[in-house]
Amino acid sequence: MEANTCCICQEDLKQPIAKPDCCTHVFCSECLHLWLSRQNTCPLDRYVVNRIHIMNNLDGPVVETVPISNPISTLEESHFVDFWMSQFGYTLLPTEPNTWILKLAEVEEELHNTLRHLLNIDEDLLSYIDEHVNIYQNLNWNEESLFHLHFYINELSEPQFYERLSSENRRTFQRLLINFGPRVLRFFIECSRKFGFVLPYPDDIDLIVYGSMSEVVETTNACLRKFISIIDTMLILDPIIPGDVE
Repeated sequence: MEANTCCICQEDLKQPIAKPDCCTHVFCSECLHLWLSRQNTCPLDRYVVNRIHIMNNLDGPVVETVPISNPISTLEESHFVDFWMSQFGYTLLPTEPNTWILKLAEVEEELHNTLRHLLNIDEDLLSYIDEHVNIYQNLNWNEESLFHLHFYINELSEPQFYERLSSENRRTFQRLLINFGPRVLRFFIECSRKFGFVLPYPDDIDLIVYGSMSEVVETTNACLRKFISIIDTMLILDPIIPGDVE
């Protein structure tokens, strides 16, 4: 993406220009306001946006700072519940370690199946996603789940998270530590080669023996966020939101 191009409208940047407070990406102010009316994450890297800085040109000073409503600050904020209820009709966020680890097992299985399937498609990615909108939706839902799980583990502490698991779910925890590399991260590497994007990690992330679930979740989510951003740049002119599909 060229530096003077807005990735949302895919046209030259129009004044005024807007830059999120979480990164250095820039967008048309009108485009970014529209994007942030649906979600409060950067369109490119999905970092949380709390404020946007308005400028008249790329090299000019900030002329206005605009706060974004409902910024993410803690896991318990009602904004999360409201978001899930409005988008999906029910609350998907688990509230304790045992339900979180079961959710993570679902995410691991779904990412494994989805990425492996995408590696076998013959048509280009954009055409396929246009025909199978549920894949795009599920990738986003899984990204949201991983994001919140990483936050949850870090807030609680990983030893406390593990201590509160049942004996059966502790076995699931250990299995996921081993499986995420060969079952999920390996397919992210292969997808990056097939679809031509660069992951934010070296090509041996699938071979690492992870000792921390927080690290596994963070690594997987960063790869997933990168993959979604590639799809977003292709689909943003015709936004797909869950309510559009029967």
